[in-house]
Amino acid sequence: MQKPSEHERCPKPMEHERGDGCRRFEGKQQQERQRGVFAEIRVGTDDALEGRLIPGTDSHTQAAAQAHDLQGQTDQYQPEQSTIKQGEIERHEIPPGIEFSESGEYTCVLDFDAVFRSKGFPMAKAKVLSFVSFLVSVLASSPFLFVDRAYAEDGPIAIAIHGGAGTISRDAMTDEREAAIRGQLKRAVEAGHAVLSEGGSSLDAVAIAIRLLEDAPEFNAGRGAVLTEEGRVEMDASIMDGATLAAGAVASVTGIRHPIDAARHVMDDSPHVMLIGNGAEAFARQFDLEFMPEDWFITDFRREQLERIQSRIQSEETAQTERRLPWYSTVGAVAVDQNGNLAAATSTGGMSNKRWGRVGDSPIIGAGTYANNRSCAVSATGHGEYFIRHVVAYDICARMAYTARPLAQTADAVVNQVLKSAGGDGGVIAIDRFGRIAMPFNTPGMYRAAIYRDGALEVSIYRDEGRDHNQGAAGH
Repeated sequence: MQKPSEHERCPKPMEHERGDGCRRFEGKQQQERQRGVFAEIRVGTDDALEGRLIPGTDSHTQAAAQAHDLQGQTDQYQPEQSTIKQGEIERHEIPPGIEFSESGEYTCVLDFDAVFRSKGFPMAKAKVLSFVSFLVSVLASSPFLFVDRAYAEDGPIAIAIHGGAGTISRDAMTDEREAAIRGQLKRAVEAGHAVLSEGGSSLDAVAIAIRLLEDAPEFNAGRGAVLTEEGRVEMDASIMDGATLAAGAVASVTGIRHPIDAARHVMDDSPHVMLIGNGAEAFARQFDLEFMPEDWFITDFRREQLERIQSRIQSEETAQTERRLPWYSTVGAVAVDQNGNLAAATSTGGMSNKRWGRVGDSPIIGAGTYANNRSCAVSATGHGEYFIRHVVAYDICARMAYTARPLAQTADAVVNQVLKSAGGDGGVIAIDRFGRIAMPFNTPGMYRAAIYRDGALEVSIYRDEGRDHNQGAAGH
């Protein structure tokens, strides 16, 4: 096996900088700008084209970059990976790339032939050079990254929502309840997508979708939230802007009809990220947010659920949430708007029969909610303690940035490997700047809906539904 030559190696073995490949100089970003390099396109560690703008490029170029996805154009050039040992991949996982600058110069950062052959791809040098030529020809067709200016005016839009994950089975679901759940999911995702279609922001899109789910008694958020051990409703919510990393959250609030609105005000109208309890409620009243009496939030379904749980409690030591009972844990939304900006939002009533002011992952930025335009936006649902310990939402975004792996594969690895091996139940919805959506979960079902970048609508509940049937394949 041919190893990468000395000039291909990083200053430290296998050192990667946020998934952007190896560089043989310090102060990479500053020096790139000095050399006039404003963007690059490269083959990532999973042999998928990735485009990257050098920080500091103008907003028009950024919009152009985010508006087009070269993924589909490279399908026919993807080499067949035959027999190869995983260890060999890991040792030689050096992503090649092409830099290009304002002068129109293109530089092959790494030698494609050596890298492909080191990873076990039987790819002749002539074929590699042909592949490089193909990339260059695509790039050369436009002075703005890899798209014409027209794309910058209308980037891809997409949205995904969830209504919780858990022990959801067809046997335990009545036809009437399933129809109601599907109807509410469809209504919410269509409302969010309508905002995006009219040129609205991803923040507004996820907020309107969450507001509708908070009003739907079928879900564990707002009206219909689960009850505490004392039979009360305590709610949490958070929201994050991927463009600025601004975020807002509230926890353990009562009476606020739409906790997501309170979280949005924390983000927009305070210097803080999270407010809790009475303080958060007092803050919300300053903005005339709607409050409702506690009875308005409580449904017969939740009363009966709490009674079933408490009837199984045998002693004070076991007075906790009964996870073996069906539970519906959270609502969430992620979206990308036509400007390429990402947003994520999550809202919940927490876990049934919770005590002592327990708060889960939903209002915690990085655990239950995270968004960053450089990677993706994530909203999580499931057993919050595990999502907090493993910082799930942030971990998915960070892995994308550091490894350049596709969204679907990254999200699936965290949910179905990291979480599952730790004993954590749940799932996530995630979206990247190209509008690719992933919705992996490790439970029997997850209430979810999406309107993909191609305009297709999907509403699903069970594992055997939806695109790729919850497999870690390429995102859509």
